[in-house]
Amino acid sequence: MKKLYSIQYLRAFAALAVVVVHAILHPLSVEIPSIVRLGSFAVILFFVISGFIMVSVTGNGAFSAPDFLLRRIARVAPLYWLVTLVVALIAIVFPMLLKNTTYSLEGFVKSVLFIPFRRGNDEIVPMMKLGWTLNYEMFFYVLFAAFSYLTAAKRFIGVALVLLGITLFNALFQPQGVAFEFYGRPVVLTFVGGMAIGLWHLRGGDAEVSIGSGLGWLLAAAVFLVAGMRVTPEVLFSNQADACFMLAGTCLVMGGIRLESALPRSNLLLLLGDASYSLYLVHMYCIAALFIVLRKLGDWAMDFRLVPAVFLSCVVAVVVHSFVEKPMMRMSLKPRMARRTADSLPR
Repeated sequence: MKKLYSIQYLRAFAALAVVVVHAILHPLSVEIPSIVRLGSFAVILFFVISGFIMVSVTGNGAFSAPDFLLRRIARVAPLYWLVTLVVALIAIVFPMLLKNTTYSLEGFVKSVLFIPFRRGNDEIVPMMKLGWTLNYEMFFYVLFAAFSYLTAAKRFIGVALVLLGITLFNALFQPQGVAFEFYGRPVVLTFVGGMAIGLWHLRGGDAEVSIGSGLGWLLAAAVFLVAGMRVTPEVLFSNQADACFMLAGTCLVMGGIRLESALPRSNLLLLLGDASYSLYLVHMYCIAALFIVLRKLGDWAMDFRLVPAVFLSCVVAVVVHSFVEKPMMRMSLKPRMARRTADSLPR
C-alpha cells in the first residue's frame, strides 16, 4: 500500500490529541468532560484509520490469515510488551510512582495476551492502561483474519455483521462477563467506517481528486465533532457522543483521502505519523516524569506544562520509534522473511 500523506497526518493528529488530553488532565483531581471527549474522538479516529488500512493492505482477494496475524503481532506487540514489562517492574519496585496500577501475575499475563480483565478500581484496562485500545485492535485483527478466504467486499460485510451482532446482542441481553461488556461496546463499530472507506479506496474511488468534495467531507466531520461535544456535555462518556465521533472520524478520513494529491508534504507530520504508535505508548510516562520536575519549580511552572509536555513526548517517541520500535519489528519479522526466502528457492 502506498503511504498516504493524509493518513499519516491524521495519525499524527490523533496521537498529539491524546498527548494534549493527558497533559491537561494528569495533574487534575477532577475530569473535564470536553477534554475527555477530545481523547475519545482521537482514539475513535485511530480505529477508523485501522479499519481503512487493514482493507487497503490486504487487497481485493483472499489472503493468508496466519501471515496477516503474524505481521500484525510483529507490528503491535513487541513495543507494547516492552512498555508493559517496564510498567510491571515499576509497579513492583516503585509502586508510589503509579496512580492506579498495581502488579499481579494474572494481570500481567492477561495484559501481554491482549485479554481484557477488570482491575481493582473496576476499570477494564490492562496493566499498561492505554493498552485497552490494543485489545480492541487485536480483536479486530483476529475477526478480520477469520474472513480472509473471502473477497474484500464479502469480508467487509462479514466483519460488519459480526460486530453489529455482538453490539446488538450485548445491548439486548446484557450478558454477564468482562468479555461481553468490553467487546459489546458500540465503539467496536468504528472499524466498520474505516473498512468502508478502504473498500471504496480499493475500487479506485479516489482516482480523481475533488477539492470541493474533500472540503465537504471535512466540514461534515467538523459538524459531527461539535455535535459529539455538545451531546450531554456534563457526562464524561456517552454512546451518543461516540456515535457522532465515529461519523466525524469517518468523514475526516474520507476528506483527507479526497484531498490527498493536493496536500503539501510535511516531513515533521510524516515523522510524527510514523512515530504515532510510540507516541501513544510512551507519552504518559514522559508527562509523569516532566511533572515531577515542574512541581519542584512551583505552581507557575505547572501552568505552562502543555508545551513542554508535548515537545518532550514527541522527542522521546521519535527516539523510541527509531531505535526501539523499528528494530524490534524487523527482528520479529526476520524469521518470517527468512522462511519466505527459503520457500521461494528452487527445490
